[in-house]
Amino acid sequence: PVAEYSHGDSLIQGQSVTGGYVYNGPLEALDRQYVFGDFISQNIWSIPAADLIDGQTVANTDFNVLTNILMPEGTTDTLGAITSFGEDADGNLYIVTIDGDIFIVEGG
Repeated sequence: PVAEYSHGDSLIQGQSVTGGYVYNGPLEALDRQYVFGDFISQNIWSIPAADLIDGQTVANTDFNVLTNILMPEGTTDTLGAITSFGEDADGNLYIVTIDGDIFIVEGG
């Protein structure tokens, strides 16, 4: 694997990874970051795409924790059980939850 984390309940642990995308949208802070999450813990992380090197594994201590940053507008709740990520032709990132909600990642 190019990244790994242990099972647990902290912000850098989880139970079931949901793969993501390298961000190419308008938010400069996420530019060229591989964004992914965990279905059970509801954590969301990113890793600079440049750090994803064949034969090397990025440890969870090097993850950028986005869980408390990427939350629905007007709430302090996490997104919920993340089932999928997607992107559109403009590089915008979408996060899909088990409830069928689709969230676009936008600046605040």
